[in-house]
Amino acid sequence: MKVSTIVPVFFAIFLILAGNYYIFSNTKKNIDRYHNSPPFRIEDATKSGELGNLLDKDFETAWIKKHPSPVNWDFFLEMALTHVWNGDHFSPRDFTSIIWKACKGQTLPAFEAKLLLRESINVDKELRMPTDKQIAVYRFDKKKETIATFPIRSHLHLKPEKNYPDGISIITVEVKLLDDKSTNNCFSEITLSDK
Repeated sequence: MKVSTIVPVFFAIFLILAGNYYIFSNTKKNIDRYHNSPPFRIEDATKSGELGNLLDKDFETAWIKKHPSPVNWDFFLEMALTHVWNGDHFSPRDFTSIIWKACKGQTLPAFEAKLLLRESINVDKELRMPTDKQIAVYRFDKKKETIATFPIRSHLHLKPEKNYPDGISIITVEVKLLDDKSTNNCFSEITLSDK
């Protein structure tokens, strides 16, 4: 075989191997990132910005309400799927509570939170928005508190499922701050805890 034939073949093989390695390593990084922060919807009706700070597990970052909301809620966060695949079926997760944390050096504002089960639809087959089922309302109006915990286990009646998305939902929290003039209209983190 001539050198003029061997060099392009080796170069093509090298490009294929390098390209496959690049795809594999980036896919692995994205899968790891998905486990920590799945691509669920969040929406800030107040257009205050930085809503993602509530889910970043960093207490130094915050969401601050800067504008009034044109609807009857300020923001919503899709937080987690109710089930996880265990290799045989979709097993319900054991969620215990939702925890709100105040911004650094502040106390929690008065707020109302609706706990929703948002239908987990197969977007490849369904050309519609998912439906919501409100399962609880939590109203917080205590003074000088920096953490609020809302137990949710008794509101979730989950059972194992065989087929996705039957019986599987996304736990969603819809929050409305109750006093637009409060100087504490700020959260540093909202966490969904499970065992």
